[in-house]
Amino acid sequence: MTVKPGYNYYCDISVKYGLVPVKISAVIRVDSETSFHGEGTAMGKTIGFKNGVIKDGRYCFSVTAKGMRAAIEASLNPDGSIAGTATLAGSKPIPCKGNVTREEKA
Repeated sequence: MTVKPGYNYYCDISVKYGLVPVKISAVIRVDSETSFHGEGTAMGKTIGFKNGVIKDGRYCFSVTAKGMRAAIEASLNPDGSIAGTATLAGSKPIPCKGNVTREEKA
């Protein structure tokens, strides 16, 4: 799947944190061929980010929640599936996976 500037991509993502999978509803807003911003909602809390970079088919950004910073790196597959990792400071990378559920012109 190829993203286009000026479009929003709605995603459902699951991150396994400890024994509990955390479900995240995210919106990725593509600004250009190399940048994006958006927000994600998990457990009733929404957190935005502005620093997304697209490089070599990888989508990289970071968020801070409750004083913890997470760096996320993911790829978007041709079928719309998402696979990547979230890394919290001082911990091992946590696998995350999901799907793009819809695309919408901004």
